[in-house]
Amino acid sequence: MTRSRRAGRPRGQRGQSLVEFALVFPLFLLLLFGIVDGARTVFAWNGASQAARDVARVAAVNCLGGATPCTSGAIAAAQAVQAVQLPGGGTWAIACLDPGTLATVSGRPCKAGDLVSVSASTSISMLTPVVGQLVGPLTLTAVSRMEIVQ
Repeated sequence: MTRSRRAGRPRGQRGQSLVEFALVFPLFLLLLFGIVDGARTVFAWNGASQAARDVARVAAVNCLGGATPCTSGAIAAAQAVQAVQLPGGGTWAIACLDPGTLATVSGRPCKAGDLVSVSASTSISMLTPVVGQLVGPLTLTAVSRMEIVQ
């Protein structure tokens, strides 16, 4: 009498697929969440860049004269509108620059022909625990410069 074989894999290979899956699945998840973290970083940096450009456009028109020329009025309103593009609200730095040296203008108000520099910074943390432990929270900064016009 012959013994009938079970259909499928031999007895020693029954758990092989489960072991292979258990070894590969964490690496697959690490890769997947790494891609998600990379996409979130690019998204946040793109938002900071767009926010800095938009505020610089407003500042290039409204950054003339006054005691605090680049921190109030239409520029503050533009910052408030663009803050939604920065995770956590972000931080802003606005300065008047001399167009020849790119040094910060001091001792006089901004005038036509100067450059206005707008810096938008935001911080993001990684979703992937391993990557988050290695790099910690990332601070992304975007800078936009435009000439002040009348």
